[in-house]
Amino acid sequence: MSSDILMADAGPSQPQDVHMIDPDAPIATIPIHLSNRLAPNLSIHQFPLLTQLRVPASAEAAGRKIKARHKPKSGIVEVRLPLDTREEVYNEERGNELGLGREEEEAESSASGIRRKKKSRSDEEIHKRLDEVRLVSQSVKGAKPRTTNMVGVLRDNTLYLHPLEHTYQLRPSLDYLDVLAARDKESRKKDYDDDDEEEGKDGGGRGKPRDVREVIGTVKAPGSDKDGLGGTSGVRKEMLMLMRDEKEEKWHDLEWNDSNTERANEIYETLFPNTQHVLKSASKLGDVLTSIHGLSEPSAAS
Repeated sequence: MSSDILMADAGPSQPQDVHMIDPDAPIATIPIHLSNRLAPNLSIHQFPLLTQLRVPASAEAAGRKIKARHKPKSGIVEVRLPLDTREEVYNEERGNELGLGREEEEAESSASGIRRKKKSRSDEEIHKRLDEVRLVSQSVKGAKPRTTNMVGVLRDNTLYLHPLEHTYQLRPSLDYLDVLAARDKESRKKDYDDDDEEEGKDGGGRGKPRDVREVIGTVKAPGSDKDGLGGTSGVRKEMLMLMRDEKEEKWHDLEWNDSNTERANEIYETLFPNTQHVLKSASKLGDVLTSIHGLSEPSAAS
């Protein structure tokens, strides 16, 4: 498909012709080629980093690479970017602590999406420090999967446009911080209970009674809760089912190719199709104008 785009610019001019130039006059005509050759495999990935997704020199020397995986059904993409772990820029103690949280977070997330309890491991038992940043896309439920954005490349004075199928907004995954916070809260609660028990023993009486909470239960007829989500509302039940499906879906590894790889250059060349089909409009300009809702008809000449 080809079309034309007009560009207007006053541009430099001779002094004697300055009053003769129309600033809105077109100065160039650029052919536009629209292609669906890469559909539906062309998407854009946005990430909140000040630099490009590149492996630090120290990590690259150690053989580290960028890894990626996705969940096709849920539309979730994860990119793992190695960190610079040099001694002068990396806190080893803090890295081990955060690595422990990452390890426990992975252990609690099973392949079936069920949160399973696992005994906390001490700092001496950890074998892997936090040495990578994980960028995860947030899927938006209910939104249209296809966007109206396009990617355009200008070559040989011709603009090539390709529609984008999805737009992924990647954000750093910090779930391991939640695990560490829960672990710290549980540790403080245990110390508090131990102190109450010690006070009870020293005073010769019982320890401080635990808080009593009211629990309300409901009884439903057999078969009325097939999904096991209880008496929740329809919207909440749907959200819980979507979250469960996301956790149950397995990850699929992706091949990462940056701009310096041969594969990336091959895909880049596919943005410029060899065949060209010129499209001609079958509609008249008058029919287009009359089809616009709210456009007033021209008044008859007197």
